[in-house]
Amino acid sequence: SSAGVPRSLLPRSTLDRCMDQCDDTYRYNVTVGYSDVLEMARLECRDGCQIGLLRCQPGYFCIQASPDKTKSYSGGDMLQCPAGT
Repeated sequence: SSAGVPRSLLPRSTLDRCMDQCDDTYRYNVTVGYSDVLEMARLECRDGCQIGLLRCQPGYFCIQASPDKTKSYSGGDMLQCPAGT
C-alpha cells in the first residue's frame, strides 16, 4: 500500500491488469483441481505480460515491474507519452 492506502483501492497497473486477464482467460474448473495444459498456457500468458513491458511500444514509456516480498511481479506500467515529447 502507498501511504497507508490499501492496495485494493489503488489504481491497477498495466502488468496487474494483463495478468488478471490471463487468469480470467485461462480459468478452469476440473475435478482434480489442476490442469497441466491450462496452467502452462496461463503461465506463458503471464510471461507475455512481462515481456510486453520489456518491449515497450513506440509512443509509450514503460515502468518495469519489481518483485514483491512473495517474489511475484507487479507494478509495471505502459503509459502513453505526453503530447509533444
